[in-house]
Parts: sequence; C-alpha cells; structure tokens
Amino acid sequence: NFDEFSCLINKLYVKNINIIVCMHSTRHILDLEEYRLRKLICALKQCVRVLVHSIDDINLLKDFGLIRNVTLFPHGIVNYEPKNKIFPDFKNFINKCNLRIASYGFCLPNKGFSELIKSIPLLKTAKLNFHINIFSSIYNAEYDYYYHELLDLIKHLNVENEVTINNNYLHSDDIQTLLSQQDIIVYPYQRSNESSSASIRDGLASLRPVLVTPLAIFDDVNDLVDYLPGLSPDDLAAGIMAWYEKYKNKPETINKISASRAKLINSRSFSRLSLRLLSIINSLEINQD
Repeated sequence: NFDEFSCLINKLYVKNINIIVCMHSTRHILDLEEYRLRKLICALKQCVRVLVHSIDDINLLKDFGLIRNVTLFPHGIVNYEPKNKIFPDFKNFINKCNLRIASYGFCLPNKGFSELIKSIPLLKTAKLNFHINIFSSIYNAEYDYYYHELLDLIKHLNVENEVTINNNYLHSDDIQTLLSQQDIIVYPYQRSNESSSASIRDGLASLRPVLVTPLAIFDDVNDLVDYLPGLSPDDLAAGIMAWYEKYKNKPETINKISASRAKLINSRSFSRLSLRLLSIINSLEINQD
C-alpha cells in the first residue's frame, strides 16, 4: 500500500532516522495514478538512499526527479560451493550422452515453460540427444491450472521421455545441488515487470552455463549469461542448438568462461554485499554525526 508506505517514511523522517529503501522493481511506478505517484516520490526523496538493481531503474527514477540519493546496488547471489566445477566433455554427447538441460522458477505462465516444452520437437528434429528437467513449484492454488496445462502439453506433443517436471518445494541447498548437476540452465521468461530475477541467482550460483531470453529483467546479469535469440519455441530451440554447436568440442573454453564468471558471481554474493551495505550504513551514520 503506497499510502501506508509514504506515511511510514514520513514518520521516520521527522524523527531524524536514516532511511534506506531497496527497490526490486521500479516499472510499476509508471502505472501509479498521479496522486499516489506524487506521494511515493516525495517519500523516496526523504530517504538517505534508494537502492536499485539496474541502470534502467536509475534512469526511470531520474525522470521523476530522484537523483541525489539513488544508488546502484546488485541483487545478491546465494553462497554455494558446487562439488563439480568442471564442465563435461561434449565430444560424444550426440550419440552417447544426454545433454542435461534444466529450467527453474515458480510455475507461472510468464516463466516460459510452455514455450520451452514446445521447443522439444524442434530439438528432436535437430537430432540433439537431451533431457529437460523443469524444477517448478506451484506458486499458489490460483496457478495450479498452469501446471496441469504443462502436463497436458507434454502428453499432446508426445514428449514424455524428453522432459520431467518436479513441482516439489525444494530447500535452497537441494535446488542448488540439482542445478549444479545439469549441463546448461535455461530461463525462457516471456515477460516481467521486475528489474531483476531472483530465481536466476540460483542458476548462477551453481556455476553452470545459463541461457536467458532477451528481456530487461536479465540486464543486471548480462555479463554472466548467454542470450537466446528470442522468446518463441523456435528461438529457444535455435538458441540451445547454436550454443551446443559452438561449445560441444570446446570444454576447455567453457571452463575458462565459467571460471571468469565465477569470480564475478562471488563478488556479488550475499556475504560480500552485506559487508558493502554495512559500509554504506556506517558511512551515512558518520556523515550524519
């Protein structure tokens, strides 16, 4: 409730309390009516820091007159140490092995799981030997229908042997272990109003190669992922095949890329970012005094 938020910020401000707000998304601001927008911007101006995740967020807030107190602050990545950091040798995959493709996130229509499933016949036509593991728990009862739509789609396309959906709620450590056992992780999102994806952090932490659709929600991790050419099933299949053909005989190249990205991922871990946030807080307190 934006009115309650504005009221709370004002109460803290008049008591001379330093206020830091972290915004996971800013695009919803565009949908606010003028009255609530004005109150929200006034409230945010009373904060000593407004932390956002992307340059687009900074530019959007700048358009509304927020400049002085806005700071770019990365969305944290979970701390996880995968047992297997070495990428597998692809040389005999086509005839002897399955390429293990994973996808992960809540079972919601905008996540693109149906498009990923529809890409399976195209991957089969390309003679790729693969299996897709979708780890997707039910968001709530309202979206239970979508899970059953996916099951019906799998049956309709006759691809039961090529895809498995795990809809259990999994502990963070368990999902990390499962993702780290895959060869690539695909996030086929179709749309999103958020500035950053939480679920992709688990994929990145696993240190597996991550492929994403070309959406703004992935802009803040564009140096850690590979991009698919588009959103459609054709685009997903083409992107997966292009990535596979590029690296199937170059495991050493993948290892170098993964090692480079691992350093960046580690620099954005929650443990490191917590120290950075503490430094910001301490600095604000000192300057206030």
